[in-house]
Amino acid sequence: MSQEQATVSVQSSTFVSHVPLPPKLELKGDISKSWKKWKQIWDAYETVTKLDEKDHKSRVAAFITCIGVDALDTHNSLPYQNEGEKGNIDKILELWTNYCAGTTNVIYERYVFNNRAQEQEESIEAYASVLRGLATTCNYGTLNDELIRDRIVCGLRENSVRRKLLQEADLTLTKCLDICKAAESTTVQIKAIAGEPTEQAQVNAVTRKTSRESQPSNEQNMVMECKFCGRRHERKKEKCPAYGKTCAACGRRNHFARKCDRKGKEDGKKKKKVYVLDQTYDTEGSADDDGVLSVSFDDKNKSFQVNAINKSGYSNRIIATMEIANKPVRMQIDCGATCNVLPIQHVPKGTVIKKSSGNLKMYSKSRMPILGITNLSVCNPKTIIEDVLPELTKAKVFSKADLKEGFLQIELDEESSLLTTFQTPWRRYRWLRMPFGISPAPEYFQQKFDQNLEGLPGVYKIADDILILGQGDTIEEANRDQDRNMIGLLERCRQKNIRLNKDKLELRLTEMPFYGHLLTDEGLKPDPKKVEAVQKMEKPTDTAGVQRVVGMVKYLSKFLCGLSDMCEPLRRLTHKGVEWKWSWEQDEAFERIKRAVTAAPVLRYFDPGLPTEGQGDASSKGLGFVLMQQGQPVTYASRALTAAEQKYSQIEKELLAQVFGMERNHQYVYGR
Repeated sequence: MSQEQATVSVQSSTFVSHVPLPPKLELKGDISKSWKKWKQIWDAYETVTKLDEKDHKSRVAAFITCIGVDALDTHNSLPYQNEGEKGNIDKILELWTNYCAGTTNVIYERYVFNNRAQEQEESIEAYASVLRGLATTCNYGTLNDELIRDRIVCGLRENSVRRKLLQEADLTLTKCLDICKAAESTTVQIKAIAGEPTEQAQVNAVTRKTSRESQPSNEQNMVMECKFCGRRHERKKEKCPAYGKTCAACGRRNHFARKCDRKGKEDGKKKKKVYVLDQTYDTEGSADDDGVLSVSFDDKNKSFQVNAINKSGYSNRIIATMEIANKPVRMQIDCGATCNVLPIQHVPKGTVIKKSSGNLKMYSKSRMPILGITNLSVCNPKTIIEDVLPELTKAKVFSKADLKEGFLQIELDEESSLLTTFQTPWRRYRWLRMPFGISPAPEYFQQKFDQNLEGLPGVYKIADDILILGQGDTIEEANRDQDRNMIGLLERCRQKNIRLNKDKLELRLTEMPFYGHLLTDEGLKPDPKKVEAVQKMEKPTDTAGVQRVVGMVKYLSKFLCGLSDMCEPLRRLTHKGVEWKWSWEQDEAFERIKRAVTAAPVLRYFDPGLPTEGQGDASSKGLGFVLMQQGQPVTYASRALTAAEQKYSQIEKELLAQVFGMERNHQYVYGR
């Protein structure tokens, strides 16, 4: 069979095949806008191929083929009333429109319309076209053309054209556009007649000659451009910022380098230089990382470069894409320096430091010694339980929610997805969502989690757990507050497509275990499971066992007064070179710790509005501190003294206990 016969055969059985299929339906970003464009292409496709004359079954089959695999799951989950609707193309299009477009917020659409102004380099025809598109969702009815006309008048870039429009008594939309187009054409024609360069033919040049256009006109006030600093001020040396300063070009005093008369001289003659400005960027954005509007001078080629950073120094820069007037613009993040200077004590142990030949100068022009350069992982600070506890002052009802497969709720972009490619005996696969086990996953997840749930009252997040509070003077008020906060959380989760684990949802509890603590309406208690684990601990038989006991009990240190002194006999066995010997002293200390954990007091939640009292104490081996409000403990803290601190006098130890307590409870006492 020939190719022509094959083509005729296909056309007769289906529809015209030489017309390209509509693109796949994208369900990312603004799906309402994507659907409107795709629907317009689909209608045109049906008309050209005469598909609209076919039966519903053929049209539905073609529709499913065109939307693509990614949109098929959404198509199958649309709210069909019966099986018949799944085969009705008109009903399918209606359901898709409701899904993508939803209910239009007329107030917001009118807000966008009324704030749209003409952009730089935007023609009046393009501006009017954009306004017509925005007005379609504003439900202006018969006032549509009048309001578009008003928006053009108010949003024009040229005041002279606006003045001309306001002088017209009976200004219609058509007349408004004619006047604007005429003014736009006239501007271009006048520039052409006068021989002025158009925007496409402008010659860019830079000169180092200082402009003297603005000479002082008021001789009485004696305000003039200073020949020493280049600024305008009274003719008094005390007013000149260059007075007493040293020139960076010649080393002489009382003037700045930009006004130095020796700058640029060679063989006793001053040369005037004109440098060519190479415009090395394009309007769509550069393909490399130099998408930054900047100017640098190339000494070798004697030329300036726009949008290119001088790469003779540090080449690594952080680039971020920002949005300005609904357009993406690539910018360099300004950190104030090309590199970060870090004291050696902040560098983690084991970090590889490479030698560097670079030099750093301080403002005093003295050199700063450089040990080397290194790369460090910078992490966002994580939320801990101590950050949440001060917010529980009036909490009486607690609820807890947990994310379902938290990491897998974050989609990866194409570049990140390719980095997760792994090999199997059959083929290579890559993750489309963020998997467990990759290094930046916890940091990135916590950042996205906090961003999506920020601003919700009574909702606090630690890792993938969400704590919802109900606060009030009575249990009824607390329940109502908890319900409001829970509804706000669920609505936000629905908006952001965040899935929760229904099996781990806990609602309206007066006591709730949360990260090793028991949150109650009376105050803070230790988690009963932690207490039970300590009670069931057997006596350690080696140094590692002692370290496990001390480490586990230390988690409950905020509930235990004098824990450091109680643990001192046990810590003695962990010192280097000490022979292992479990005696009655260690046995008594071990049992004493168990009793203290069982009888741990209820701590009150910190209230910023109440007076706070700190009590410190010191023994020969350790420090203790308790933070109190209204006679009830908020938190306990203790630590052992170092060998040098044990030699302090008793009054110095007592003061050290106060300092230790203030530092340990910094988040409570700072600024009080």
